[in-house]
Amino acid sequence: MKVKKTKRRAKRRPIPENIGNSVCGVWHYVIAMALIMQTQFEVTGTVQKAKNAPLPNNMQPAAVKTDRPGVLSVRFDISKLNEMSGSYGFASGKLIGNAVPSELLEGMTISDGDSRATLEGREYVCVVAISADSINTLRDKILPRILADKELNSYSAAPLTNIEDFLTEPLVSDGIVRNGKIIGPGGWCAKGFEDAWANAKKAEAAKAEKEKEQEREKEQKRAEALAKEQNSKTFTAVNPRLSSNYPLDKLLRVFVFTNGSGQEVLSCPVACGTLEDTAGAYLKDILKSAQTDIIARSDIGETLMQSGAFPENAWEKMAEIDPNTVWSAKTGAVKTCVRTFHNPNTGEKGAAVLFYNKS
Repeated sequence: MKVKKTKRRAKRRPIPENIGNSVCGVWHYVIAMALIMQTQFEVTGTVQKAKNAPLPNNMQPAAVKTDRPGVLSVRFDISKLNEMSGSYGFASGKLIGNAVPSELLEGMTISDGDSRATLEGREYVCVVAISADSINTLRDKILPRILADKELNSYSAAPLTNIEDFLTEPLVSDGIVRNGKIIGPGGWCAKGFEDAWANAKKAEAAKAEKEKEQEREKEQKRAEALAKEQNSKTFTAVNPRLSSNYPLDKLLRVFVFTNGSGQEVLSCPVACGTLEDTAGAYLKDILKSAQTDIIARSDIGETLMQSGAFPENAWEKMAEIDPNTVWSAKTGAVKTCVRTFHNPNTGEKGAAVLFYNKS
């Protein structure tokens, strides 16, 4: 008997009541994952930036030191050095000393002697070696001076120079350079160095002295020109009414009374101007023509301004200094000219008394 097949329908499952909550949960999950990925990206970027950021100074890796001790050798043709006066050792040291000042070789060791090939009879060369803690200094500061010195090069043997890490020639140490001297065993080469440095020091001192002398000559010429210019100027009085109407060559004596200390009375424009207008000449010419005395802490100027009469104590003060001139003035043999001054800025008051020869 055949069994009839029938299609069975799948039962529909009822929609859960919390399907909305499930969808929301999925979205919450997606959003959370996105936030996590974004955070990871930001952290990764921050780490990358931190990797690329420069380190603080105290965390920087130490610079690789490329400097090291070294030896600069200078080779000379002995047959050429023998043409110079003295031993060839002295000549070799002097040539290098002329090319390189002692300040650049300070603390370095000098050695010299015949080259190994010379001792073996294969050449006729002497070598001067300069040993230093810095091979860079030898290469950058010492070598250029040696190569640039034409006189030194004219006595050289090829190759002229060589820079090595250590001395390879059988040389003898002369000593260490200290303050223009080579301290150590010494020798003719060391004497040559020292002679060159001593001559350079003398030449430098002579040059400095010559420059000073030239500057003094220039200063003297400027002073002479200024004096000539000032002498050529004709004095023009600011206040002609103060004039004594006597020529400067008749001026015998000058007294200046001031109620101040007297130290700067002639520097005061008011006092100086009054004296110049009265004498009709510049102050420097007045001081050259007649003896000038300052009588400080005196009220003569103020008394004259108030009373208009020349007080007797003023004559007494002047007579203590120059009795002959004062006596001649009181007898009328000498002309007396009196002018008062007042500096409103400082309160200084005073009087200038000028004595002239009438004849």
